[in-house]
Amino acid sequence: MLEVSAVAAYGYWGWALHTGLPRAAWALGLVVVAATVWDAFQVPGDTCLRPAVAVPGWARLTLEAAYLTGAATALVAAGLPELGICFALLVAIHYALTHRRVVWLFRHGQTDTEA
Repeated sequence: MLEVSAVAAYGYWGWALHTGLPRAAWALGLVVVAATVWDAFQVPGDTCLRPAVAVPGWARLTLEAAYLTGAATALVAAGLPELGICFALLVAIHYALTHRRVVWLFRHGQTDTEA
């Protein structure tokens, strides 16, 4: 659910920072790019069977951290600081509750070429 909320946050950021026709283009473009980036780079065996681009676990965690903290920052930049802070707290709680996955990604989340 966090990833879907992050996609919405990026879209809202694009909408809030522009006016006129570019507003819709930025909002839609950011939604498409955010969803594509999130889905494309995956660790085999984590959440999908055949990722479009297989990456090691540490790379996926780096991508997730940048993506989710970027979404929180986008909400703050769009004029919603309280929502951005709440989102960042939810991300922290999520990783605290899924710490076993984080450890797995660090230990076993290798690409086929590294294993």
